[in-house]
Amino acid sequence: MDRLVLSPLGSILKSHGLKGTVLLRLGSLKKELNNMPKVLWLGENEQTARPWLVDNLQISAKNVYLKLREINSREEADYLCGLIVFIPTDNDAADALFDLIGYRVRVIDSSADFGIIESIDKIHPQALFVVRFKKRTILVPAVAELIERIDHDHQTVIFKAIEGLFPV
Repeated sequence: MDRLVLSPLGSILKSHGLKGTVLLRLGSLKKELNNMPKVLWLGENEQTARPWLVDNLQISAKNVYLKLREINSREEADYLCGLIVFIPTDNDAADALFDLIGYRVRVIDSSADFGIIESIDKIHPQALFVVRFKKRTILVPAVAELIERIDHDHQTVIFKAIEGLFPV
């Protein structure tokens, strides 16, 4: 559950058509596109890359076309030209997070549950636990440094007692 690792997939060459599709130049990770990713990261480098939802990814013999959800015109697609496209390579750790959905959340040395992990938000560069607390939803970074231990037998994630992590 450490920080998500991004690997360069390729770069955006140019816009294609009028509806926001772009043409990609792929690097050595073409094999990573066997399953259509739901999210790709775009940026000048890994540190500045931001997540984008993928609407469509089409691979032909010579070209790869990408349509991102919020890019709907040629002008918007032109703005992305030259950016590097990244794909997460830490899929095993990211997939392990989904095994924790439905687990109770507790702070160490407390006998009361704080809430339930409803889902995992992987849209941001840092994965987040979406925790239902009473009638509120709270986002908690999904990093190993915040977790004391995971009790799979009792389906509980026990977090360290860090001030401000959970509202009182």
